[in-house]
Amino acid sequence: MHYLKSVTLLGVLTLFLVACGGEEKEVAPCSCSCPKANPNRPAWCPVDGTTGTMIDERDNNRQYKTVIINCQEWMAENYRRETGVYFVPHGDGFKELDVAVYGLLYARNTVVAEDFCPSGWHVPNNAEYEAFLTYVNNYRGSSDALLALIAKSPEWLLYPNKGGNDFGFSAMPAGAKVGPDLYMNAGYRAYIWSTTTDGKYGYFLRIGDISDGTAETKASVEGRGLWEAYSARCLRDSLPQAAN
Repeated sequence: MHYLKSVTLLGVLTLFLVACGGEEKEVAPCSCSCPKANPNRPAWCPVDGTTGTMIDERDNNRQYKTVIINCQEWMAENYRRETGVYFVPHGDGFKELDVAVYGLLYARNTVVAEDFCPSGWHVPNNAEYEAFLTYVNNYRGSSDALLALIAKSPEWLLYPNKGGNDFGFSAMPAGAKVGPDLYMNAGYRAYIWSTTTDGKYGYFLRIGDISDGTAETKASVEGRGLWEAYSARCLRDSLPQAAN
């Protein structure tokens, strides 16, 4: 298997709710596997795993599932709007994967554009992912953070239908595009863009076949950034309840 050169960052915490194009929607009860309860959850904050919907009006009102994790609202599926530079994920034998399941892979310059996500949403940065991982580690119900974050799906080839998906994040292993007609790790890893860069590396959340069974934030070599493309998800800017 081919791997990207990477460096490890810290693992850290998160927040969450539900909206459609900025409008509040009724939320469904927890549909995940019920992780440990957070005793510090504010009264206004929905419980972890509460589901909702994000509507992208720019894309024929396409709907995306969302989920509350530590009073933040995250997309619970990979983005798939055809915008900027994007690619269809490919698996073994250069086979195109189902975009409805895996989403699209995007070039870095596309995801850092201010209008990549719908109004009121943004691509997370390293601090938000680090906080997310800290929270997941503290309150997960599964044996490790990797299983707590991945969908219970046969598409995870090393963990077929074994994902705990404790919070309803439903990470999917779309892999990455790392060169002209060169794709890797579909079925094994999820790479989800961060907006953080230090001039040398472009960062992303990596979830997958890691030797110690944990989810880690990694950095890819930005020198390959002309060709690298990863999955993307949006995080809601803030919850209306938080201002009350």
